[in-house]
Amino acid sequence: MPQRADLATSVAVVAFLTQLIFAQLTLALAICLALISKVSRWRPLWLAVPATAGVAWLLAVGIRPATAGYLAAGGRLLSLLARHDTLAVKARALGDMLAGWRRWLPGQLPLALIVATAQAAILSLRGLAMAKPPYRSGALVAARSAYLAATLRRGELATYDGCCVGIVPGTGKRAAVSWREAEAGVLCTGQDAAEVSATGRDLVLAAIQHRKTVVVIDLASDEESDATHGRYASRADRIESECAAAGAPLLLFGGGAHHGGRPFRWSAHYDPFSSARPAQATRLAMAMIDWTGVAPARQHFCANYLNAAFTVLASSRADLAGADLRGGAVLDELVRLMAPGALGARFAQMRGRSPAVGSLASRVAELSRQLETDPVTLTPMAAQVAELSAAALSQLLRPAADQASIGIASALAGREVVLFPLDRQVLGGSAAMIARLVVADLINTLDGCGDLGSRADCLVWINGCETIDRRQLAALVALGERTGTAVVLSTVFGSAAAVLAADVNVVAVRGASPAGFAAPPGQSWLAPGSAGPPAPAHDEMADVLARFHAPGCPDALTFAVRRPRRRLLAGCEVVR
Repeated sequence: MPQRADLATSVAVVAFLTQLIFAQLTLALAICLALISKVSRWRPLWLAVPATAGVAWLLAVGIRPATAGYLAAGGRLLSLLARHDTLAVKARALGDMLAGWRRWLPGQLPLALIVATAQAAILSLRGLAMAKPPYRSGALVAARSAYLAATLRRGELATYDGCCVGIVPGTGKRAAVSWREAEAGVLCTGQDAAEVSATGRDLVLAAIQHRKTVVVIDLASDEESDATHGRYASRADRIESECAAAGAPLLLFGGGAHHGGRPFRWSAHYDPFSSARPAQATRLAMAMIDWTGVAPARQHFCANYLNAAFTVLASSRADLAGADLRGGAVLDELVRLMAPGALGARFAQMRGRSPAVGSLASRVAELSRQLETDPVTLTPMAAQVAELSAAALSQLLRPAADQASIGIASALAGREVVLFPLDRQVLGGSAAMIARLVVADLINTLDGCGDLGSRADCLVWINGCETIDRRQLAALVALGERTGTAVVLSTVFGSAAAVLAADVNVVAVRGASPAGFAAPPGQSWLAPGSAGPPAPAHDEMADVLARFHAPGCPDALTFAVRRPRRRLLAGCEVVR
């Protein structure tokens, strides 16, 4: 390295002396252009202006005359030095030559502009390779940034292939995420819940503008600061106004009763159990339970018991003389059937036997015997189902004459926007159970679409995703590229974000990274000079975002994309 530095210094000295003797105007122009670049902090692209002027001048004068004028001084100096005269005579001739600089120096200008611009560009690129300078935004960048900020404030978030989430610093270009990138999963994180939610909300609004099917599961508080739509405008209000502008049908789970008392005309109930077969209903019910700390053997018994209970309920509907076994009523029946002896007693009351009843009888007898032997086997599941059945939210799982019905399959077919406002701070644990139920329903429906080879053209946003089991979220994200579904996950919990970053393609950090999200030091998958790095792990992704975050912009957005083209945009300006 020292030898290379000495060689570079020697070459620079020789070049300086050569130009000082033979191309004085080139040396002066190169120094001036380099100083202008340094002081003004303009991007190297501005050097195209003097280069263009030099090319135009060269074409106007002619290549041969311009070349002759550029080499005239050097030729005269070489001929003077080659003469066999005394040193005094040569010095006098050199003085006469320098005194007549007005005749030969302007002839160097056309080619000198081009050569000096090339030298200044080489110096600028060398400085860029060593350390990226803080370039100053020019008038064009300022105008482009102002125009883009105005369009974003008007709510024009959709791009031709995705969503604009901010403005790239220094260039004024759109900081955009394409739907192709989002279909492999998007994670939004940060320390401020309202700001993190705003990023996911922007993706939702852009999807509505593209007339995609949108399913929103919002487990966070629904108030956020918004200068355009009022000091505190709810996300539901923003989504409602965007749906009205785009002509998109909108369904809100629960309506005004569970959303600040507002009388929403588009309130709806959600009943995933009414049309589900026993096996499917079992999977949905198992998915909505929090199995933390429950042994796998007990979970297996609960699944078998649920399957038998749903089979009995489906077979005994005709015996109940029109009793409502849909939605919340199903939860009430499940609570009763989880008591020891209740399942066998209900089975004994069944009328209208069918050939399947014989095999069902042995299953019910064996499960009832095991439950009587160990009555607490169903306790973890029974307690959670009873809590949901007793909660006010269970009324929204029952059909109502004055409410529309939410169905994931019908929402995909009708390109509807479905909003589940499930604020955990207000609604408690039952909100998390319904959220897990909706995710399971989405996985089941989208998996069916994938098997048929159809594209859902859908966006799913789960705000407060740390409540959902990571395996459920990973299964939902995995269906994205196969079914054309963009899955957006939002959380302010650093530990959850660090784990989920391994399952998604795009990670966006609003403001500062949450505590526990930064990875241990290690080589970044976007490190300079890493040719063809392997697919990044989640710790490398977190390390990239932690190191490239702009500390001077507390509200800036930094995001990294893995594929199809790896890129990182740091400190993007967010427009409110």
